[in-house]
Amino acid sequence: GIINTHTGTTNNIPDVTFYTKEIIDNKNTFTDCRLDVTGNVSSNTQVRIIDNDFPDSYVRLYDFASNTNGRLIFNDNSLTGVPAFGSHLTVYECDGMVIGNNVINNGSTTTLTGATSPIGMDLHTLQDAEITKNTIINCERGAELDGTCTGTLFTCNRFRDNYYGIYLDNPYMSDQGS
Repeated sequence: GIINTHTGTTNNIPDVTFYTKEIIDNKNTFTDCRLDVTGNVSSNTQVRIIDNDFPDSYVRLYDFASNTNGRLIFNDNSLTGVPAFGSHLTVYECDGMVIGNNVINNGSTTTLTGATSPIGMDLHTLQDAEITKNTIINCERGAELDGTCTGTLFTCNRFRDNYYGIYLDNPYMSDQGS
């Protein structure tokens, strides 16, 4: 990963980027673990989680409010296998974030159902977010939404062999196009 510090920010909180810059085949790999990213950061902080492999792992992003200068970006990652915590990617209250070009594959050859089957993306109270060009395969629920999700837009996502493509658990959402 790369850490850049901005001395003008409150508490000198760094921008954080997890990716390998120059060698395309040399990605970070987080195996059988949990990656937590939480907010409460300055308005200029950028958190970019880009081009990583997460086999049998769980990623949780929470309480990160994006604004004009700061944003949470989760792009070009691969989440495969069976996560330990019931979903591959869980997001709580990360308004304005981008989730794009990720591949989430449970790895099973059959569609799973039941309480122990993983969720691809578990999204809670996610406003003004962009969820685009993701591929989600063989999960009980490709994406599950609940809470206030106004302004969040799903575009060009591919849901294949999931029991539910998108599962809406009583969310408050904006129109998804005209």
